[in-house]
Amino acid sequence: MKFISTIKLLTFHIVATQAASSDNSCSLTESVIQEIKSAQIAFDPSSISHSVASAVHDFDTAIGHSVDDAGEGLVKDGKSPGLGGYSFFTGLAKSATFLNEFWHKKPLLLGAKDTANWIENSFTVERDLKLVEGSYISGHRTSDVLRNGTRTDTWLFSSLKDDVARKTTWAEVEDALNGGTIYFNNAGSLWPGIGALCRMCIDAFGIPSNVNVYVTPNGVNVSVPPHTDRQDVLVMQTTGEKHWKVYAPPKRAKGKSDALARGKNGDVLDEDELGEPLLDIILRKGDVLYIPTGYPHTTDTIATEKDDDIPSIEDTDYSVHMTMGLDTHVWALTYAHLRWSVLQKSGENYRLDIDNDDHYWQAMETLPIGFVGGSKGRDHLS
Repeated sequence: MKFISTIKLLTFHIVATQAASSDNSCSLTESVIQEIKSAQIAFDPSSISHSVASAVHDFDTAIGHSVDDAGEGLVKDGKSPGLGGYSFFTGLAKSATFLNEFWHKKPLLLGAKDTANWIENSFTVERDLKLVEGSYISGHRTSDVLRNGTRTDTWLFSSLKDDVARKTTWAEVEDALNGGTIYFNNAGSLWPGIGALCRMCIDAFGIPSNVNVYVTPNGVNVSVPPHTDRQDVLVMQTTGEKHWKVYAPPKRAKGKSDALARGKNGDVLDEDELGEPLLDIILRKGDVLYIPTGYPHTTDTIATEKDDDIPSIEDTDYSVHMTMGLDTHVWALTYAHLRWSVLQKSGENYRLDIDNDDHYWQAMETLPIGFVGGSKGRDHLS
């Protein structure tokens, strides 16, 4: 009986601890939301720089928001999606809770109602994707072995068209969307509105930023397989919905790929390496999902449980999201790279072998948000 009582007590302790952890996570998320909203309330549109005003104007114009020719209405119109986006980025970048509790530590989901829903329809199939027809834009498509289920454990893809030197046809896009995902890397250099979004994000975070666009029809079992990225990312759902699972970084092992490129280039990220997901959610139109560098994630568009208030995946033709990469590791803005640069320049041995996972992630910690933001970045850090 004493043994059974001990088991019951232990079980209660585990459940209570999990509940407390969940409650704490919700509380921290609410803190981030309140800090963003406070920053947005205090935000003074008339104080933005000319370059930011230009980016806001370009973003609003690209998505069809009514502006005057001089752009003056942008700094006075509180309903400007561009201003909404910029104030959201600055609010998140300045949120003490986000920086201390989530940045490089755990994923964060912010609902459309918490982001002022400025993201909705900022990139659509009808208005934006169809512009690739007759252009030289060439994206990528997930490979046939992912689409037919032969492989589901590593990222495999091919070019959207067989010859990148000729113009793209809509028939090729439609074919690529048949049962799989298409995506466009460096989309900020392809669509002016996305380029404007990158400029706003760079100004807010003081970090090099870039957007990739992903389009997936509904009913796809594996949109992208489990993998990691060398960027912190803000996933912004513009149309439809997508199912996401986000995991803690698996233990590094010899013979495995770079911890920031798992599940790519032939590397397989096994399910038994992943454990239970930290987040298992449906990202809906207007939502934002933050995923730290090196945290594995996988997506699909299989129909989900019907919600009377929120359309299910079955009710939409496509899921479209923009992934804003905060490219610290891409540009070597980490303490490990800083050490490497100093020692190499001094002619010293700069090799760094780290077996301990905690020490590895400490070394790969990035320079602070705002570091490359000039005088504005220094003000942010202070």
